[in-house]
Amino acid sequence: MTVDRAIGELLVETMTPMAVDVALAVQDELSRRLDEANRLRAKQVERIRYEAELARQRYMQVDPIIDS
Repeated sequence: MTVDRAIGELLVETMTPMAVDVALAVQDELSRRLDEANRLRAKQVERIRYEAELARQRYMQVDPIIDS
């Protein structure tokens, strides 16, 4: 028996419908967590950009004191 065939048979024996369901559920959960992490990162970037723009506007409004 070749190694490929032995591995194929082992996969067929171990991949029950329940194992497939569990694997798909885990994949869905990981995908949801990744989506949530991406959403949170995007929100954080948006907040930082807003704060940077606010700081820039405040800086531009300051009257510089020039020593003569």
